Amino acid sequence: MIRVQYIGHSGFLVEMEQIYLLFDYDKGELPEFIQEKKLFIFVSHKHQDHYNREIWKLKNHDREVCFVLSKDVPFSAKQRELLGILEEDCKSVVQVRANECYFLEDRKGESIRIDTLKSTDLGVAFLVSYKGYKIYHAGDLNRWVWKGESEVWNRDMAERYTIQLKKLQERLKTDKVTIAFLPLDPRQEEEAFEGICEFLEKISVEKVFPMHLWENYGLIEQCIQVVTSRLSKKEADKIIRITRMGQEWKNEHCL
Repeated sequence: MIRVQYIGHSGFLVEMEQIYLLFDYDKGELPEFIQEKKLFIFVSHKHQDHYNREIWKLKNHDREVCFVLSKDVPFSAKQRELLGILEEDCKSVVQVRANECYFLEDRKGESIRIDTLKSTDLGVAFLVSYKGYKIYHAGDLNRWVWKGESEVWNRDMAERYTIQLKKLQERLKTDKVTIAFLPLDPRQEEEAFEGICEFLEKISVEKVFPMHLWENYGLIEQCIQVVTSRLSKKEADKIIRITRMGQEWKNEHCL
């Protein structure tokens, strides 16, 4: 069983039989969590549209919670004091760096593998492997090409994005990404579709959830048209149409 809920902006909740994966919570309404399922909370970097300090209120000693934080997220003694994080809470915090591999466990001792990639902006992207599923959340790893930047800067950005996709290919080997959460930012104008197009060209994936849309959900239809004309309808059909915060998809809808 797998269920995906769009929380808002780049925030998604993935629910499986034994665990929850909450990625980059910024804003939006969270559901009631089943106590028996372990909750893993991922923060790809410290930008406020990816990291809401309210996540620390989710720590609950009646439920197992694990925080997976990019190393750039402030976690000094002073920060912990301000956030009300006790010394015993630190045991449930994993600080991660780019291009590393980490192993965690669900409540039954089943392995959860987390591979990280280096963002083209700040922090990391996550590839979570669990019971045959591969869940990829890009954070701000994207082909950030902008009209106002120099040709040299944009070329370097495009190359750095390609390098990270190659590393993702190496991590996957012959496996397929089950679900990918990928930036689709309207501020990039016509360049907005390039990151998803390149991802679909190079990475085998079942379903793609666009994010970082700044609530411009109409951009998804444009992206689908671009992918259809440039790649194929088969690839375009992998893109999920998000229309509102709180929207949910279950097995039969997204896998």
